[in-house]
Amino acid sequence: MGDANLAATGKDVTVELLLDGAPQKIIDQVVRFTSKAEYQSIETRHLGSNDVDIEREPDGWSGELEISRKSGQLDDFINFYNLQRRSRIPVLIIITELVKYRDGTSRQFVYPDVKVDFSTDHARGANTTTRIPWRCGVERI
Repeated sequence: MGDANLAATGKDVTVELLLDGAPQKIIDQVVRFTSKAEYQSIETRHLGSNDVDIEREPDGWSGELEISRKSGQLDDFINFYNLQRRSRIPVLIIITELVKYRDGTSRQFVYPDVKVDFSTDHARGANTTTRIPWRCGVERI
């Protein structure tokens, strides 16, 4: 029987860094994940009128990952990513999100070609965490 203290729903998230299509680094210690649909607002004003037509065009996805630092795996990921970018070698970061629902079903979403930043928090007596704001300019799959 399952642990009664665990949620029946939730998310499992992994982050992959690919070089020429081959996985190089994979992170799976994600403790918090957010995603937000981004939209571009297009306003059209008509001559002789005060009316404004507003359109909302999909403009990709963004969000933030929070990763618990229990080992140097994320440091290796960051160093490898930075080295490849400085060398002008194209790298591809993919975020895979698996959402489990209470009715037993699940959905998997893939965010391709993600752009990231890194920010680490250290506090005495607390877990070291890294926040990774991310942005994807294409639709999730």
